[in-house]
Amino acid sequence: MLLITVPSVVCKMIFSKTVFLFLILVIVGVTIEGNILKVVNPAATKGSKCGNIDTGAPFGEGERNSLLNRHNAYRSELAKGHSAMKSGGNAPTGADIATLKYNCSLEKIAEEWAKHCVFEHSSGSHRNGAGENIWASFSNDGGTPGNVFNSASDSFWSELKQKGELKNGNTKFTADMLPIGHWSQMAWAKTTSVGCGYATCNANNGFKYMHFVVCNYYPAGNYLNENIYDTGSTCSKCHSCDKNTGLCA
Repeated sequence: MLLITVPSVVCKMIFSKTVFLFLILVIVGVTIEGNILKVVNPAATKGSKCGNIDTGAPFGEGERNSLLNRHNAYRSELAKGHSAMKSGGNAPTGADIATLKYNCSLEKIAEEWAKHCVFEHSSGSHRNGAGENIWASFSNDGGTPGNVFNSASDSFWSELKQKGELKNGNTKFTADMLPIGHWSQMAWAKTTSVGCGYATCNANNGFKYMHFVVCNYYPAGNYLNENIYDTGSTCSKCHSCDKNTGLCA
């Protein structure tokens, strides 16, 4: 199986801030045309309602809950000071990290983009300014959305341990943090909701299938020169705290 991860294209500045988009793609054995990974003919999937919204997603509440719980478990780990960095130390505790909720409107947008089966980020206008992480794996057998969501979430979060360092406890998002852009969006304290889409696509790169995950986040993270999260005693900047998770309730 071939795994591919592309850092999120967010970093959109508000008012006088400069738009800063990034896309880093390291691929081995994958067909590239015009810097865009091409796949064809998305596999047929059955639609599934999320709340009252018909998102067309090929998964249900079990997969949504699993994905949400995994995201919040990682954010809780960070809030409590248990997230490892590349140096071997842990990132500082978080004072203001919100508990994520699942957002069906974001799922609909993410699912629409996933079904395009083109491995690139959607436009900011398509996702109404939400943040976005994308991930894909390739195989010759079918995958299940739940397992693929778990793998994508784990891959996003692993960037901190593999490549990240918050020097002197500084959590300001800067250009040199672009290689951990998936992690920083997933960790962004002020983000309060997530919704993801999934498509199994027919690949043209020597593998039979591409398993494509798109996750959208609101409000978006990865604003240059803003803190990913505020450091300090766990929950100390929350109006209300879930003491079990260390996240703002």
